[in-house]
Amino acid sequence: MEATKNSAWIPWAIVGFFAFFMVLLSNFAWIAFHTYPGQVTEEAYKKGLAYNNAIASADAQAKLGWKTTLQTTQKNNDVGLVFTLLDASGQPIDNAEVSVRASRVTQAGHDVQITLKPNAKGAYSGTMKLDWPGAWELRISATRGADNFQQSKTVTLQ
Repeated sequence: MEATKNSAWIPWAIVGFFAFFMVLLSNFAWIAFHTYPGQVTEEAYKKGLAYNNAIASADAQAKLGWKTTLQTTQKNNDVGLVFTLLDASGQPIDNAEVSVRASRVTQAGHDVQITLKPNAKGAYSGTMKLDWPGAWELRISATRGADNFQQSKTVTLQ
């Protein structure tokens, strides 16, 4: 009889255990539904339709045959850039508009954009100040008339 009285709490412990986890998981579900906006990409349908335009732009860039080099130098958080642009026959392209956008790979809101100044023989140069060391993605865009060339390169500041 004594053993029956002492073990009467066991079924209630099992019920309490499952009730505790139901309350806990209900809270997690509530947090998930009320904090997730439900949208990963803004205007995903329109961007999907524009994908063919992106493929056509890539094909047009390949047909240009432009050759590029990008050299970077670093002094503290200042990054010097020298971008060289040559046409398909190896001749320098001197009359292009070249811009560079640096974006932080792991954190938004610290992007820097500059326009490179033309130098001799297809070289364009400039300096940008980045907020801190680490990985940065450089997106280069060179435009001459209706022709556009884009390139992306990741650099790591020490």
